[in-house]
Amino acid sequence: LAERTGKIIKALMEKAHTYISLLEYRNMSADGLKSLTQLLISRRLHSILPSTSKRLKPEVVHQSAIRNQRHLCQKRQKPYFDRIALTLPALWTSNIKK
Repeated sequence: LAERTGKIIKALMEKAHTYISLLEYRNMSADGLKSLTQLLISRRLHSILPSTSKRLKPEVVHQSAIRNQRHLCQKRQKPYFDRIALTLPALWTSNIKK
């Protein structure tokens, strides 16, 4: 019984670690954009990382500003993608007889 209880506690701790990792990922911003949590509920969540109470206060996120930032990031990434991207051959349109 004691060994089984130990296994259950170990499994719960692993699940909690996964949950905390997911929470930290959703709180993390990248490329100067807002995090997923900020976009969804307009504020950061409490996490295991220290943060000031000012950063936890709600801040309305305007979708047009986010859209513009994403467009700039995509524009900056496009040349790198185009270096390795291949053009696809035309699909059967030229072989179809009318």
